[in-house]
Amino acid sequence: MTFIIPSLLFGLFLVVAAVFTVRVMPAHQDIWRRLPRERKAGILLALLAMAWSAFEVNLMLEGSLARLRPLLVPIVIVTTLLSYFLLDYLFTRALGGLLLLISSLLLHQAFGAFAPARWIYALVCYVVAVAGMFMIGSPYRFRDWLEKVTVNRQWRLASATALALGGTILVVVTVVHVVQAGGNG
Repeated sequence: MTFIIPSLLFGLFLVVAAVFTVRVMPAHQDIWRRLPRERKAGILLALLAMAWSAFEVNLMLEGSLARLRPLLVPIVIVTTLLSYFLLDYLFTRALGGLLLLISSLLLHQAFGAFAPARWIYALVCYVVAVAGMFMIGSPYRFRDWLEKVTVNRQWRLASATALALGGTILVVVTVVHVVQAGGNG
């Protein structure tokens, strides 16, 4: 069950993002120009990514490192606040961090679920993870991509196709797994 829900949700998210890319993006070019540097939405995504990361780190702190657990909450708060004031392209970097976390979760759960066609499922997850790494390391590329997608119809269609294909693969592999496993995932 832990494999099914995140996989379906993220797959559907990618399909909705594909539809959104084709239908909505050209109409509001000024919003998409500002989005990569958006601080208010970025701080919310950053807080979500930091909290998720703290949860993952908390699971890894064992033995003598367990005494560091009480420090995780203050670290999340301070790091998120510092990110708000010191990082440029906060939305893009936080979104990239979330993509890395989601990819890691999906890969881990697909491995444990013995889903069919895991290699193609893993390929989609790795592509998402690499996109997240680029968003963190060179966020201006996300800005450039948004500009190309809003102006150029070919870029828009190619991006929407890639998003829809990735989302469809995640959903189909998950549904086939549910059918084969008899609803236990």
